Amino acid sequence: MVVLSLAGAGAAIVATGLLALASSPLWALVALGCLMSTFQTLGAPAFISIVNDLVPPRAISSGVALTFLGFNVGRIIGGIVGGVLLAALSSDIVTSAALTIVVAGLMQSIPALPISRLRVTETVARATDRSMMRPLVEAASYARRYPTLGLIILVSVAPGAIGLSYTFLLPVVIRDLGANPGSIGLMYVGGGIGGLLAGLSAEPLMRRVGHGRTIFVGMGLIGVGLISVGLSGTLVLAAVAIGVAQGGFAIYGSSSLSLVQSLSPARLRGTP
Repeated sequence: MVVLSLAGAGAAIVATGLLALASSPLWALVALGCLMSTFQTLGAPAFISIVNDLVPPRAISSGVALTFLGFNVGRIIGGIVGGVLLAALSSDIVTSAALTIVVAGLMQSIPALPISRLRVTETVARATDRSMMRPLVEAASYARRYPTLGLIILVSVAPGAIGLSYTFLLPVVIRDLGANPGSIGLMYVGGGIGGLLAGLSAEPLMRRVGHGRTIFVGMGLIGVGLISVGLSGTLVLAAVAIGVAQGGFAIYGSSSLSLVQSLSPARLRGTP
């Protein structure tokens, strides 16, 4: 699923860039965007559940934290590479953006090659592998029987459904601050730095205060960061606040997912 997600999303991104170069209609680009999101969504549970198959049980929290660390390193490096490509590929911003999208798609697909060579031998048979709905129903039933797991999943709804949408509001923040639209990149850099620092500190924090308490630490940082973005009056303060919020997402995500994977039976990992 990880390989399929990376390769499929990368192909959709490359196709988007090529269609943009050909001045294709907007509906075609939107359709490819939906296809890309579908591949990314299909691979999202696998990115986390595969950690259980690659590392020993005592290292699950470290493995999940390392995954979030990698995401935020990619956010920083990808922003720098994207900016350089936009400036270097063409003097025409539309052509430059389209070519940059093509390169981004290739970068998305390349990791599928080494990952496809991993050989993971699962010790527990997953009897529901070929069913789409049955694993979800079984996971919901299991969470209902174990209130702690069910509560963690329920608590995760708010940050996942509401908080993560903040990235789409960053252009509004830039407009309200009266800043140059191009400075939105600084906001993403701030978020990447916050996530990077949080990724480095998440695992020792979980060991010190416990996985359950760390979930609320992350949620608190998310709230403080997003509120501070709304109250900030300068671009620098807004970028710092975004860093706090993104750091909270990294801490919350790594702790909650580590705990969910530890509490779930092997056959259901990646489903809750």
